[in-house]
Parts: sequence; structure tokens; C-alpha cells
Amino acid sequence: MYRKIFVGAGVAVALVLVAVVIIVSVVMGKPHASAADKAVDLTAQYTVKLTDLLPAEAKCTTNVFDKRSLNGPFLYDDAVDIAMKSSDKDSSFAELMAAICTKPTTGVAYVSMLSAPEATIGGHKLSELNQEWVSPMMAKAQQDGGLTNAFLTYKSGTNEVVVTDEYQRYASLINTLLMRFPERYIANDERSLANWHVLKQDRLTVSAALPFAVRNTEYEESRPALWFKAVDKAGTCDLVVGANLGDERPEVGSCPPTAYIPTVTPIVTEPAPVASSPPPTQTTTTVVYVWLCDSTGQIVKVPAGQTSGYTEPIAGKCKKLSTQDPAQNNNAGNGATLNQDPGPGATTTPTVVPTTPRPTPVAPAPTTVTRTTQAPPPEASVNPVPTAPSETPRNTGDPGGFN
Repeated sequence: MYRKIFVGAGVAVALVLVAVVIIVSVVMGKPHASAADKAVDLTAQYTVKLTDLLPAEAKCTTNVFDKRSLNGPFLYDDAVDIAMKSSDKDSSFAELMAAICTKPTTGVAYVSMLSAPEATIGGHKLSELNQEWVSPMMAKAQQDGGLTNAFLTYKSGTNEVVVTDEYQRYASLINTLLMRFPERYIANDERSLANWHVLKQDRLTVSAALPFAVRNTEYEESRPALWFKAVDKAGTCDLVVGANLGDERPEVGSCPPTAYIPTVTPIVTEPAPVASSPPPTQTTTTVVYVWLCDSTGQIVKVPAGQTSGYTEPIAGKCKKLSTQDPAQNNNAGNGATLNQDPGPGATTTPTVVPTTPRPTPVAPAPTTVTRTTQAPPPEASVNPVPTAPSETPRNTGDPGGFN
């Protein structure tokens, strides 16, 4: 029984592991492509073969030769073609494909651009990737008689000039290649790395040879253009080609610079050190005391600034305020024998002998007492007060026996 349980548990674990492997495979997908794999993907995308099924938008719908590529009007002396009428990317692209289909000068100019060293995908020139049809097209264009004999003819039984079926086949392949660039955009001032133009002396009449566009060695373009950007699967730019909106001339541009992401170093803010408070400064306050009489006739020590309610001693004595009834005339009112008044004219003899009087106190001189207090720390803008030496009280004894 236990053996069956163990076998069943092992099978369950194996099934779980298989499921985990399948899930991880689905989630993770294929491993990241190497640089070589990316190059293969790019070269395959931008290689158009004669046997490929071409999109309907790339195919030519008319074979009538457009004489405006010879007669203009032109914006520039070295223009390849007339200016585009549209300014948005989709309409401009439709105009460009129609021009390539009906104007051999324009179509051959774009094939010349594919052979430029700047026009590379995955390390290969576009002309190399598409040499199956680029090479025979350029060979025929460069024969005696040039583009006129190579790609123009008369419509059967008429004097109407049309482009050949062979040329329209090449034109559809050029359009298909441009359609494989996944991103298109209009830019007004991007500078070209290379551009192709028609020399002024080569522009003749319709009855003469069609002009052949050559690479411009005099200047680069910075005029508005329709740009085509080739990117890999990661979205990284690999090549940019374009068409000038002013004369449809082909151009090779630059990939936009990769956005710079700076390395951010975290800033650790440390609290500012707290300045330690200086030790409190000891100050000595001098308090002056004076000896005065209080309301009971006692000589007491009083701070010099708090003498209200006190009187100065006279001849070293304090006068006690009397509390007797003035009508008693200084006689004892309680029937005592002291200072009795027997009547007018009678002599009295005191029966109580006074005790020996206390010695007369001598009023002491004012006394200075030193009291030490803690003062708060001084303000930053106040100069420290120097510590005064301690003073000894002027009189530390008990003056006159009074406390």
C-alpha cells in the first residue's frame, strides 16, 4: 500500500514539474535575439524579391509619362522633380509613389540612393540586399540612349509617350521597399548626409534624353522632407532615408540621437551640525544693604532699593510707635503701681524699680553683600561680560546685637 502511495506522489511531482516548464516557456518566450539574429531579421525585411507578392498600394495604376519632370515648374535649378502638393506624411508618400511610377528620372534617382555607402541595413547596402532587380535596372539605365531609350516608348498606334512595362515593374519594387520602412514622418530642418540632384545643363526637352540624377557633392539639404526610418525589433533606428518635399529628390538622413539617461547618484543630506551652546557665564551682582527701623522699632537690614516703609534711626535708636490711649496720660491703666497719678500736687514714688536698660545700639554703616546668580547664555551679538571678582561683605557681624 505504501509503495503505491509513493509511486503516485512521484508521478504527481513529475507532472507539476512538466507544467512549470511549459508555463515558463510560454511566459519567457524565445530568448533575446543576438546582434547577428537582428541583422538577419533586418536584411530579410528590407530585401524585396522579384517573386514577392507586392502590395496593391505599391503597384502602378497608369503608364502615362509625366512630362512635368522635364518642363517643371521647378523650385530649384537642380530639382529632380516638381514640388509635392501635400504636406502630411501619408498624402506625400502617395504622391511620391505615383511620381516613381511615371517618371524614370525620379525612379532611377532612388535606385542610385540604394547604392550609397550611407544607405546600409544590418551592415549591408540596400542595393546589395536587392541586387536581384537593382543591378539589371541600373545596367539598362546606363546604356546608350540613357533613360529615354531604356524606359520610354510610344503607346501603340499613337504619339503618346508612356513608360515601359519593365520600368513599371521596377517602380513597384521601389515602392514596396519604401513601404517596408515602419516609420514615416515629416521634418522641416533635418540635415541630409547625402542627396541626389539633376545638373542644370542636363535638363533638356522631352524630345531629348531624360536627365539622370547624380549625387550632390556641392551641399547637403536642410529643407522639409518626408523621412522613412528603419528600426529593428527593439525599436532601435538603423537607417533613415527621405524625399525632399520641394522636388522629391532622394536623401539619406541620420538616425535621431538616442535619448541620454543620466546616472542619478542619490544625494544623501546629512543634518547640519548643531553648534554647542557656550557654557553659561557667571556674573556677580552686588546688592547693597542698609540698616533701617521697621514699624516695631527694630533695626533691620534692608536692600538699598527696597526701603519703602522704613525710617532712619535717630542717634542710633529707633522710635517705637505708641499703642497707648492718649487719655491715660502715660499712666498705667490697669491699676498697676507704676507711674500712678494720686492727684494734683502729690509726689509719687515708684514701687517697681526698672531693670537695667539695654545698651544703646549704634546704627551700623551700610553693608554691601555679594550675591552670585546664573545668567543665561549671551546673545551672539553681545560681547561677553567679564566675571567680576567676588566681594567680601563690608560687615559680616551682627550690628548692635540685632539679627
